[in-house]
Amino acid sequence: MNHEPNDWGSSEDGGAPAVKRSGPAYENDQHFYRVVAWSLSITVILSMLGSLGLAYLGKSIPESILALGSTAVGALAGVLVGSKR
Repeated sequence: MNHEPNDWGSSEDGGAPAVKRSGPAYENDQHFYRVVAWSLSITVILSMLGSLGLAYLGKSIPESILALGSTAVGALAGVLVGSKR
């Protein structure tokens, strides 16, 4: 049995089994991406409805609502397009 400080052990000697990861844990998790896509979609819709409601009432639309909506649109596009690795 190897007792070096950086040795986490293996399944043969009773230690923790070695875990091989090639990327982040959420990379192959479809549920994670669905939650992110729905959250960003809801943010876009609420910012659009809020902007339309304020415009209908004749009030000025805060820049924060516009920034939040446009950032959510960009993030949603990035999630839906994904990356080729």
